[in-house]
Amino acid sequence: MTLRSKPARRPGWPTLLFAVAGLIGLAFAALGARDGARLYEDERELAAAAAHLLRHGVLAFAPPDEAPSVASAFREPAYPALVALAWRIAGSAPPSGSAEIERLPEDPRAWRPVRGLNVVLLAAAAAAAALGVARLAGPTGGALAFALVAVSPALHATSRQLMSENLAAAHFALAGLALLALARGQRSARVAAVAVLATLPLTRAEAVVLLPVALAVVGRAETRRPAAERRRAPAALLALTALALALPSVLWLARNSARLGHPVLSDRGGLALAVRAELDAEVGRHGARSAALAWTPLEAARRAAQRAAPQASWLDYRPSGPGNFYLRTLRRWQQERARPGVDPLAVDIALGRTALARMARAPWDHARAAAAVAVRGMFAEASPRWARPFDLALALGLLLAAGIVVATAVAFRRRELPALAFLAPAWFLFGFHVAATELLPRYAVPLLPLAWSALVLAVSGARWGEDRDRDAPGVP
Repeated sequence: MTLRSKPARRPGWPTLLFAVAGLIGLAFAALGARDGARLYEDERELAAAAAHLLRHGVLAFAPPDEAPSVASAFREPAYPALVALAWRIAGSAPPSGSAEIERLPEDPRAWRPVRGLNVVLLAAAAAAAALGVARLAGPTGGALAFALVAVSPALHATSRQLMSENLAAAHFALAGLALLALARGQRSARVAAVAVLATLPLTRAEAVVLLPVALAVVGRAETRRPAAERRRAPAALLALTALALALPSVLWLARNSARLGHPVLSDRGGLALAVRAELDAEVGRHGARSAALAWTPLEAARRAAQRAAPQASWLDYRPSGPGNFYLRTLRRWQQERARPGVDPLAVDIALGRTALARMARAPWDHARAAAAVAVRGMFAEASPRWARPFDLALALGLLLAAGIVVATAVAFRRRELPALAFLAPAWFLFGFHVAATELLPRYAVPLLPLAWSALVLAVSGARWGEDRDRDAPGVP
């Protein structure tokens, strides 16, 4: 007798509609125009690094015509390496000087590969979100997540810039998918999942906090297997996984130790901590309420901040305000590193240690600043242009925050390890920034694919996670 498998169920019209909407969103991202023809400072540094890599094979961030190719760890290497690869594939000559770098968007041969790379990364982020949600909530939920990520206004704006947030958004979404696969015990996907997670610190140094999480997920998934399917040496499995997860970071640390004299993942970590310590002091002087209101994307809240605190203290929290805590710290950091005979990395490390000591001496100020910073980070999503003159950033931020809280609470209540693992990058990286940085909204932009995915899971409600046997480790 011949066994006949059930025919695959065709996707319904909502699934197809969401998928088409996502594809249209990616097309708009590819065709959208950039605001302004000149690059920002961060973009110029990344472009210079990509040019150095392509011309000399050295990661250096100074303009090519102003300094030799001296090895640096000023930023993480992954995104400049991808930009250099895009230029190599397209056969484009990299910019040779600071003037060419600043006007890079005006050169179609050099700019189109960057835009193409960014759209591919946006598509990868949307696809990873779709696959993760589809495994948890079905194909319709996956298609909806694909559409929401593909039309995200903040991700669209980022795709028009030469910024590492493009890669980080895709990499964090893939990390969520990788953790989901590990939590489900999919042995066939283990190598790829570990590779995705192990390379995260080369995209964002702070993502090193996810490596212990990945190891814990592997261990937990192994203990949930039926006894007959468990490996005989689980300790050996965990040891090999830990080694694989740590290997890229260890190699990068060794490179920086050998060439720069310090085993760091990235320069400027001390600056980030010093900025946060200065913010803590600002909150200690003026209170957290003024900061939270100043960072809320609503004009009424800003007017309330002006009424609640003196004008000078309110302006200190604005990015362009005179005497802004960030600008004060940045100038001090630059002056210290510019002194003759000084090791710039040593200055950064010392500044970071001093900042940690300041935070430890004022824990209450640090906690209050964390609350204000968390409010600031909620508003990473931008208001769409079609909504003008109305600003929907506040509504979108509150919606996404509610979505990820509800989805996580449901997953905890049902003990859904795959769902918790899928959302873990968003929680851990957001928590890291709340604890250690000023959390500019663009720091949270790479978490938007997972935030939109969480919203879909929250809306799906009781419809996801029903078939618990299907999601058990070892079950295909």
